[in-house]
Amino acid sequence: MPFVLPKRVFRTVGFRIAFWHSATFVTGAILLFTAAYFLLRRSVDEQAREAIEFRLNQFVWEYERGGKQAVIDLCNLRRGRAQRAFFVRLADADNVTAFLRDRDDWLEFKPETLAGQPVPAGMSWKDLEGLEDSILRMAAIRLPDGNVLQVGKSLDERKLLLSRFRSALIGIGTIVIVAVRLSIRMNLRRVFRRAGPGTKSMNSCAASTKCLGRSSC
Repeated sequence: MPFVLPKRVFRTVGFRIAFWHSATFVTGAILLFTAAYFLLRRSVDEQAREAIEFRLNQFVWEYERGGKQAVIDLCNLRRGRAQRAFFVRLADADNVTAFLRDRDDWLEFKPETLAGQPVPAGMSWKDLEGLEDSILRMAAIRLPDGNVLQVGKSLDERKLLLSRFRSALIGIGTIVIVAVRLSIRMNLRRVFRRAGPGTKSMNSCAASTKCLGRSSC
């Protein structure tokens, strides 16, 4: 015979305390994990912007020192390294590509679409979407002679980091749910112990009442 939970159990102080403690804990955990996720994402984005801006300034200085060839020479210094290099594009005043670093590495982002697009005088930011939600984030600036310099990097590292963080949150969330369920069960047992034998009697009476209403009982 199934166990019938008497209504008076829900009205007890012990059950209400256990329920509200569990609800508060779960709500707080969800808010905390959500805030942590967005703070991590914001922090990673800020680090990416700072790194891109630093490289952009570095290439601007090289261009002012030695023109287009100085930019190409600096790009060649990193050729052959395992780490993916920064995206570097140099264009004329009409934004027609004059130099594109490691063209084959950026084909998924279709950098040819950048040609002819307007570029303001100050620094501007743009994202290019690639395959599987990959993103190329870049900064662009007009050089003193009117030419355009664009420097950027792929956000694959951010995607991988956030994916691992989400997986960790799912694992932690599962543990929290299991812990809350166990806590509620333990508190319900305490409530039944305090309720004494009257609880069993109420369950028996409820079952007997149901049987009296049936012809087969």
